[in-house]
Amino acid sequence: MILSSRLTEPSGYLTDGPINYKYKTKCTWLIEGYPNAVLRLRFNHFATECSWDHMYVYDGDSIYAPLIAVLSGLIVPEIRGNETVPEVVTTSGYALLHFFSDAAYNLTGFNIFYSINSCPNNCSGHGKCTTSMSVPNQVYCECDKYWKGEACDIPYCKANCGSPDHGYCDLTGEKLCVCNDSWQGPDCSLNVPSTESYWILPNVKPFSPSENIFMYGGRIETNAGNVTDELWVFNIRSQSWSTKSPTALGHGQQYAVEGHSAHIMELDSRDVVMIIIFGYSAIYGYTSSIQEYHI
Repeated sequence: MILSSRLTEPSGYLTDGPINYKYKTKCTWLIEGYPNAVLRLRFNHFATECSWDHMYVYDGDSIYAPLIAVLSGLIVPEIRGNETVPEVVTTSGYALLHFFSDAAYNLTGFNIFYSINSCPNNCSGHGKCTTSMSVPNQVYCECDKYWKGEACDIPYCKANCGSPDHGYCDLTGEKLCVCNDSWQGPDCSLNVPSTESYWILPNVKPFSPSENIFMYGGRIETNAGNVTDELWVFNIRSQSWSTKSPTALGHGQQYAVEGHSAHIMELDSRDVVMIIIFGYSAIYGYTSSIQEYHI
């Protein structure tokens, strides 16, 4: 089956039909908005033969436009509060969708909602869609009090911090949960003490020396392929490299790692420390350790 269609309404649906799509299908849809408009595609349902039947999405009015998405397989229907599949967004004002199926196996297909110049995910029910004053014909989400993010889908304080028993949501400063003495965690849901692990936002700020670039660890390209714990410093002004010996904090042991993440932070005390997050050790394998050094 071969099908082509042009869609010019400001919003609507495109689908393969009420039953399973046909074998050997080639369907093309062109959604026409206006130049530079934002066009959003939401996949309410998508089920195709994985790796064989594909949906191609182009940001423009032809196959020569940028290819921004290729979908195949299953997208599980979402529930509010558990949004996991992002919208596909074009910015040219047009979208070309092409679906292809082979001769072997077919599934229930797809149901795609499109809208031109609309807010992401309709602001997730936690805000209102507002016209921008600075960019003509553009809209954005104006989030409700306890929500943030482009689509107003991120709570400042999850579960309202268990208020009033566990804590409260402080919207005056960094907009985080402030826990009562017996509770801890980002949403004040863990007892004190607790055996469960959780993330916290430390009161630190990035530190960017204007003249130096730091490089820690990594693999030395030798026959042995050793992983090093060396700290190298590149001075931008002199265009020269030198080595530096950091002082280990707390744990007292320095791990040689590769594939890690390294960050330099300045604490409230004005001390400058380097944080090494995870990585691979030739001795211990993949590590979950976080190293901290004075530099």
